[in-house]
Amino acid sequence: MLVKDCIIPHIKEGKSAIEIWGILKELYEIINSNRLVFLKSKILSMKMEENESISSFVARIKDLKTKFIFSTS
Repeated sequence: MLVKDCIIPHIKEGKSAIEIWGILKELYEIINSNRLVFLKSKILSMKMEENESISSFVARIKDLKTKFIFSTS
């Protein structure tokens, strides 16, 4: 498997695969939580632009909804 260089300092103290997995899970859950807060605030602050069509606005909403759903799964 491949581990990015920026992740190695976080997992180098792990003694077992289960311990390393726990460290990775915590690390990425924080990132995911921050992403959810960001996407939620972005959805709540969305406004239709002056020259934007309704279909374009709905497409932007659907795109954010998709990103939000994939962040929660």
